[in-house]
Amino acid sequence: MKITPEMQRLFSSLGFVLEKYVRVSKSPLTVAPDETLFPAEIHAVSWVAKNGPVGVTELGDAFGTTKGASSQMVGKLAERGFVQKEPDPEKRSRMLVTVTEKGRMAHERHMEFHMDHDRDFLQYLAALDTERFGVIEGFCRQMHVWMDSYLE
Repeated sequence: MKITPEMQRLFSSLGFVLEKYVRVSKSPLTVAPDETLFPAEIHAVSWVAKNGPVGVTELGDAFGTTKGASSQMVGKLAERGFVQKEPDPEKRSRMLVTVTEKGRMAHERHMEFHMDHDRDFLQYLAALDTERFGVIEGFCRQMHVWMDSYLE
């Protein structure tokens, strides 16, 4: 395979975008006065708010983390009042995670944040024709494969 100067520029640009994403992913979101959540935390709260009661293992699977990491995050979010854990009525050995009212309010703040910050990019995507949109979808699928190769 021959790597062209155009490919090198694109790869470099993509690297800068990924570096910015890493910085963004470490920036806390203010969800209430004197209350912040890191992206991984608010995404977990929002996922539970949108998908209903879920087991810790399933939550970890949804985010590609271990049961232990998921359990630790859920414990911290429960201590802070964003989620609660309760026994699964069908399988007593399993704990279900549900969102609290505080968690629901944090989820709503999270959705508002994304509507404010993502509006221009969503408009860009909406204006693409089907073929160009398909190219971006394919690019994103390939990015998943590429990043998974680093995580193996």
